[in-house]
Amino acid sequence: GGDGGGARDVSVRVTHADLPSLWAEAPYLSYQVAPPVMAAPTVSNVASRSLDLSWHPPGDVFDQLSVTGYLVRVRELGGPYATEVLRSLGNVTTTTLTGLVPDSLYGLSVAAVAEDASDLAAWASIDLYGRRPLLPGALVGAWSEECNLTATLEWDVAFASGFDANATVNHSAVDKRATLGPTGVVGGEGSYGLYLVGSANVQNCNESAACCDRFNASLGLGSCAAASFTCSAAGAQDPYYVDGAEAHGLGVPSSDVDLWAGAQKQVQRWARVQASRSALRPLAACGPALRLTAPWARQTGAAWYGRPLNVEEGFEAVFEFRVAEPSVRCALMDDAYTHCRSRGGDGLALVVQAQSPRALGSGGGGLGYTGVANSLAVEFDTSYNSELLEPGENHVSVHSRGFRHANSANHSYALASSVQVADLARDVHVARVVYRRQLDLGSVFGGRFEATAHAAHFFENADFASGGLADFGAGLGQLEVYLDDLAAPVLVAPLALGSLLDLDHGRAWVGFTAATGHATWQTHDLLSFRLNMLREDGRHDPSPVVNGAGAFACAEVDLCVHP
Repeated sequence: GGDGGGARDVSVRVTHADLPSLWAEAPYLSYQVAPPVMAAPTVSNVASRSLDLSWHPPGDVFDQLSVTGYLVRVRELGGPYATEVLRSLGNVTTTTLTGLVPDSLYGLSVAAVAEDASDLAAWASIDLYGRRPLLPGALVGAWSEECNLTATLEWDVAFASGFDANATVNHSAVDKRATLGPTGVVGGEGSYGLYLVGSANVQNCNESAACCDRFNASLGLGSCAAASFTCSAAGAQDPYYVDGAEAHGLGVPSSDVDLWAGAQKQVQRWARVQASRSALRPLAACGPALRLTAPWARQTGAAWYGRPLNVEEGFEAVFEFRVAEPSVRCALMDDAYTHCRSRGGDGLALVVQAQSPRALGSGGGGLGYTGVANSLAVEFDTSYNSELLEPGENHVSVHSRGFRHANSANHSYALASSVQVADLARDVHVARVVYRRQLDLGSVFGGRFEATAHAAHFFENADFASGGLADFGAGLGQLEVYLDDLAAPVLVAPLALGSLLDLDHGRAWVGFTAATGHATWQTHDLLSFRLNMLREDGRHDPSPVVNGAGAFACAEVDLCVHP
């Protein structure tokens, strides 16, 4: 016998065949016993619904050779009663714990496991995060000490109180503990700033006026502390952007979350601005709105969060927006204006895209996302464009052409749309957009479910005709859009985001675009924005015939979703 998990009481003598006097005897073998206790694990990459956990194998090399997996004990302490969940893993030393509760306290410990390793397929088959079921008859070692209690974030992205110059700057993760995670991500979530492109700026920052945070008109420049952030912009007074290019051949102005020099939209510390005699002096406080377009014609703006987010495993975005200061629109009859009313153009969109953090599409009815490749847009349109086959001047719709083609606001490429919404051009509205990895069959009969002919295209595109998989052929989720009433969706659309778009380990840029027309305009203000990555497991339903070898090979490799 020996200590638990360290018994090596089977002595083996090894003798040289030609020199019998040359031999060695040692306890080379061990009966299978539970592994010894481990050191406490370490936490990193903390988010609202996930965190990464790492540890070192237990004992010495002989103990470690017997380990085939681990159990992680997850204790939630954020509610009135502590709950405990066990997660079983293969022989890995780091994992991402998903499905956690936002703004909750967790205690985490690990135990090593020894199992029957003769069935390689059973104990060595793991998923992306190292998970697999515990094998029958497993011997579980003693639990490690818990790591220090760790709190998950309330939101992964949180612009809850509006936008000032400071909000556009990269301040990195809330919890600074960082490692290289299983999906290639380093660091947790926090405040990574905003890339402002085209016409987008924080309120009170434009080509003719600068601002600083906490500016007080009665105190003047003395209210701008040296550490305060200021915002100023350079560029044309009346910019016109088409397909991401400035009409006069100049580059589209943009800001940089890391304050690199050369950006045409400058956010800097006030102390640095004071040292520059040529810089504009602040005249107002920055914010509180993020202004995607000013009330001018031919404006196109975009704002992208400063870090790609995991959208493939689901997300929930909640934001407030305001459309105001519209132009006057009149009908023309017999060379006379009739039926004049205040109705501007054109609208804004929540966009998920994997093209660039400085992406900008065409203006007018293109809403700033038309022409952005590899993207999905949820548009809130306030102006009727008959050439785009729109259902009316006031509607919500979802658009994508997948990863093979640039997106378009033309309703030939709408996955779903609804006109059963309040007037988007009046008052402040709150919207909620949720993507879930698994389709809720109950929502199909809920009265708001819609799948257009374009959505049906993704069930039979790609290599489907040749026996392969269509984009939506290996599992389906749903996108829900809510407006003002955050409990009842205005539309639900079938969607498989992970195959619709070509994502970087499930991550993409998330932000907003907006545009005004050639002769109509309005301000498009974003007042708040919060987002959580849901980190849900998807259901994988592969086709009986897959893109394999021989008769099942892809007919056209460039079209295959999973070649």
